[in-house]
Parts: sequence; C-alpha cells; structure tokens
Amino acid sequence: MKSTDYNQHKKRKYELFKIITLSIFFVIEILFFIIFFMLFWQSFTKNKGNPFLIGEIKKEILNNIPTWKEEQIGEIKIEKEIDLYQDQEKELLVRLADWGGAAVDVYLLFQIKNNKLKLIKTKTEDNKINTMFLSQGSGGAGRYGFDFQILPEQGIVYQANYYAYNSTGDSCSAVAYFFDKENGLLIYDKNLSKKYQKEYCTEICKNVTNELKEYFVKICGNNQ
Repeated sequence: MKSTDYNQHKKRKYELFKIITLSIFFVIEILFFIIFFMLFWQSFTKNKGNPFLIGEIKKEILNNIPTWKEEQIGEIKIEKEIDLYQDQEKELLVRLADWGGAAVDVYLLFQIKNNKLKLIKTKTEDNKINTMFLSQGSGGAGRYGFDFQILPEQGIVYQANYYAYNSTGDSCSAVAYFFDKENGLLIYDKNLSKKYQKEYCTEICKNVTNELKEYFVKICGNNQ
C-alpha cells in the first residue's frame, strides 16, 4: 500500500514537473515571438518603410527623372516625416541609400497631398524647374562638405557646401528656398540665400582647425 502511494506521489510530481516545464517553454516561445515581432515591426516602420509607399516613391522618381532606370535608384529609406507648413499634412525626407558614397548622404523631398505622392522640385533663380538632391556629409579630411537644413516653422529649406583646397575652385555657398505648398515647389529666394550663406560660411570658418587653415585661406581669409 505504501509502495502504491509512493508511486502515485512520484507520478504526480513527474506530471507536475512536466506541466511546469511545458509552461516555461510555452512562455519562452511567446516571448521570442513578441521580441521577433517587435524587431520586425521596428525594421518595417523605421528602416524600410511601408513597401507600398516605397514602391510609389520609386515610381515618382522614375516619372520625374525619365533617364533613370529602377536599378539606378537602389535602396531607399524614409528618414523622417516633416510638416513644413505645420498644417498636419506631411512631407517625407527620403534617403537614396546607395548614393553619395561612404561620407555623403543624398536625399529627396516628397509631398503627400490629398493622399497623393509628389516629388518636391525647385524653381531656380532663372525660373527653371529642377529636381533637387539634398546632400549631407564631408570628405577630403574636412576640406569639402555638404549640408542642408529644413526649417518647418518658416517653411524654408536651404542647402550649402564648401570646397577648400587653397585653389581657384574654392568656394562656400548656400542656396535657400521657401516652400510653395500649392505647387509643391521650393522657390529660390535671393535674400534668404544671402542670409544663410553668411551664417553657414561664418560657422565653417569659425571651426577650421589649425591643421587645415592653409586650405581655407581663399574662402575664409583671416576670419579663421
């Protein structure tokens, strides 16, 4: 009788152990699934974006740059959503991940209006409509660089660059645009360009290191 009770007790302990073990494995599997789903969702929403939207972006690029082929576009990433006019309608900053090389990133701006995607272009000083590629980064050990700023509060975008090799081609410049929402254009503005060029180039010259001063003489003079 005691032997039977002992065996039953042992069997119950084994069944309980089995239930606890299976429960632990089940919980672990659920946790793994949750972690995997969260990582997948983060990649889907942040790095890759909505596949349908990515496809529409590529179509819009090809419609506006007919000399390009899809393979030339390469991988694209939606870097951020911007509200240039603070009106709850969004614009997209899209990075062309395969462009620009290791040191420089290249971007395009898109407007979403009435659920329709549109590549934002520029109207230049001579009234030409162009595709604007925004660049950011530097190279040549700090002797050339590109930058841009998007200022939603003012509805302004400006891009700037410098090239400093103590040569005849040295330059420091900025071009500024105000955003024409109705036409989806960035309109060149001479006064804004002068303003941001002065700010940008002053900042560049202020941060030149002693090792590079000889290269910046033509664009900074003694303002280093």
